[in-house]
Amino acid sequence: MLLEKTVLIATEKPFSEDARNAAVKAMEESGLKVRILEGYKSQQELLAAADGVHALIVRSDIIDQKVMDAFPNLELIVRAGAGWDNINHIYAEQKGIVVEPTPGQNSNAVAELAYEMMLMSIRPLNGKKGNELKGKRLGIHGFGNVGQIVARLGVAFGMDVRVYDRFLDERKAKEYGVTVVTSTEDLYKNSDIVSVHIPSNNETNKSISYELLKLMPANGILVNTARAEVINEEGLLKVLKERPQFKYATDIAPTAETKAVMEKEFKDRTIITPKKQGAETDEANYNAAVAAAHQCCDFLNNGIVLYAVNNPLPNGIRAYAVLAQALGRFNKVIGGAPGKIELTCHRDLAKYKEQIGQYVLKGLFEEDLGRELTPTSARESAKERGIEVIYRNPDPRVLHNLSLDITYFDQSGKPYEISGRVDNGELQITRIGEFKQIIPIRPLECVLTEYAEQAGMADRIGNVFTQGGYNKANGGFRQNNQRDKAMVFFQVEPVGTPVKEVKAVVQDILKLPGVLNSYYVNMK
Repeated sequence: MLLEKTVLIATEKPFSEDARNAAVKAMEESGLKVRILEGYKSQQELLAAADGVHALIVRSDIIDQKVMDAFPNLELIVRAGAGWDNINHIYAEQKGIVVEPTPGQNSNAVAELAYEMMLMSIRPLNGKKGNELKGKRLGIHGFGNVGQIVARLGVAFGMDVRVYDRFLDERKAKEYGVTVVTSTEDLYKNSDIVSVHIPSNNETNKSISYELLKLMPANGILVNTARAEVINEEGLLKVLKERPQFKYATDIAPTAETKAVMEKEFKDRTIITPKKQGAETDEANYNAAVAAAHQCCDFLNNGIVLYAVNNPLPNGIRAYAVLAQALGRFNKVIGGAPGKIELTCHRDLAKYKEQIGQYVLKGLFEEDLGRELTPTSARESAKERGIEVIYRNPDPRVLHNLSLDITYFDQSGKPYEISGRVDNGELQITRIGEFKQIIPIRPLECVLTEYAEQAGMADRIGNVFTQGGYNKANGGFRQNNQRDKAMVFFQVEPVGTPVKEVKAVVQDILKLPGVLNSYYVNMK
């Protein structure tokens, strides 16, 4: 007999009655037990409800380390909404708890709010003459779930719609009847209204700057239903001051200082909602609650993970996730952009192959994107680049230790293999292409050189390395099976103050006759 699992709907701010009832019905019909804690006033009330709970459905409730430690049976936390900033997903991963949002459920509500703000900005109901949206140039900054709906509505309004997204699928965009632009500068320069739909991360924070906004027409309108952090508020205030017709509408309150200036000096040209209202519709509330319920059913009954933002693994396996991410980063340097990836997880790793594969993708893309990738967004990043990920079954005739084999195929289909293992806690690369080489990954800052084998070649490469001001003693050498090629690597260990930067030393090594490739790899 299967153990009956319990879901706790714990919301300081309750769902609507219809939404809650529909969520409860869906879970009970699938065999789950449901308990409800609505409108609680303190964290202690939440902690007191922890006994026997396997999954939590929350809204903006703070789920921190203390809460998770109080729920000994917790396997899943579903945030009924698109964001998950209120949940410590990193600690949840360490505890083996999956964290999922419900993406896309409030997208239409946010998109319609963006248009409500556009209309209020361009044609305020104050008895004065306004303008129409028809014929205006609409720029959509970010083409995710919300941005796509905004595009469709813009076309329906008769607007000239153009979009920018760093990783835009142009074929998909053209299905919406929009123009694709190749830079933010182009987007802002050629838009009367810009609607912002980008995430907050290291790359985007404060990216909407004075320099960008001043490219817009003098009577331009900026609408922000995304995140406050992406706006450079000092630059925005400067544009509002210099351009008496420029307008700003936001669903996310700026800092108290900026808000005070806007209300005092630019009140007739700024719209700031009293609270974040993007998802504040009955429909969005209902959709998020029901989606959260179905995600609980999928996970607790069938082990299906749809939108995880973390990747919990058992303690004995977690080191291989770190290894996989390191191998992804390593390949980014020496293998370039792959067209296909094949992954083999040996022995007990095989049951976690998809989770480990997601870490490989994180290593490939995360640094370039400037933001943390979730398992879901890692898969999306691969898909956006047209990269196929295949999980191979290990050959049962060959005995392997716990290890990973990853084959990257470049755009021409040429394969390049990297393998790794964890040995007594040390992460190691055990194969690079045709070379079986033991290279410790942490910390790894090295110069790796492949060359046509000939007498004294390793010494000549080492001499260039030492002439640059680095110690060549900490390194390794390996020939291929045919003994016509070899690989040598040197850990980057300066002797005093280096004469040259490492990248300049690599360029000197590449000038040596017989050198095929040389790379600087920094995994610190």
